[in-house]
Amino acid sequence: MQSTAGSNALIESTNAKLRVLHRMAFGFHDPEHMIALAYLDRGGYCPPLPGRAA
Repeated sequence: MQSTAGSNALIESTNAKLRVLHRMAFGFHDPEHMIALAYLDRGGYCPPLPGRAA
């Protein structure tokens, strides 16, 4: 019987990072702001900002 299970290190590191983001988001008035912070950090989205070269 062959096992197809791999390491769960990637999932654990993502979970740890989301816990840190949750602590950073403490005090936000809207849960969508915490979700947006998670998308920015973990999703790799880099929005165009004024003064930043594209």
